[in-house]
Amino acid sequence: MSDLTAPKVTKIEILDDLKIKIHWDGNFKIVDLNDSDLPSRFPKLKDRNYFQSAKLTGGAISWPEGLHLDLDELVYDWPDVKNYAEKIAGHYSSSNI
Repeated sequence: MSDLTAPKVTKIEILDDLKIKIHWDGNFKIVDLNDSDLPSRFPKLKDRNYFQSAKLTGGAISWPEGLHLDLDELVYDWPDVKNYAEKIAGHYSSSNI
């Protein structure tokens, strides 16, 4: 993660095809999860209804069953975090998500 101050994320929009539009401080960024290893490690993300159930919770984007993506890394480090799922794998059991 970068040393920059955390952004004040005001809204997320869940788009089609594993994309998320993140709004902060008058800016936005579209994050394409297809650019990472997340869909292969957490196949449930490929389910449109499940993917659309994401919520903005504090400093993360969260889905049911506990998958959370850190907003700091999505805003500042993406797409440099190609192996994001590998990085967070110790926190989750991919069989549950």
